Amino acid sequence: MIFKDEEEREVLPIWLDTLEANLLLAQTQSKDTSTTAHKATFKIFRALKLVLKSLYFDDVAGSAQFATLELAQGERTFFVKLRAAEAMSLAMNAEVKFYTNRDVVEKSRAMTLEMLLHATDKPVSKSGREASDLH
Repeated sequence: MIFKDEEEREVLPIWLDTLEANLLLAQTQSKDTSTTAHKATFKIFRALKLVLKSLYFDDVAGSAQFATLELAQGERTFFVKLRAAEAMSLAMNAEVKFYTNRDVVEKSRAMTLEMLLHATDKPVSKSGREASDLH
């Protein structure tokens, strides 16, 4: 998933696994908000008087991206760090704003480039030729 800044000059790529991608796709295409994947979570939030305030993409470590959710309960504030893709689905459902910094954008771009390069690598035979060249 790609996020753009308000001026559409910067992009933040977030890698999703198939389950998370399908969940987000279903959420964005559904008109029925009464049955979301996070319905139970939001019921718990309401019972505990928790409010999801924001999502901050704040770390990239190896091939993993992380984000911190900011939650409020009255005057108290809590921060919960999760994998970015996990936190994103919840935050999008709650319609909260997303934030990040330039360092995370640059690390995410580098990680994306690395992942794309590995995804397009073709298997190489013992002779050094690409497997698709072998007949």
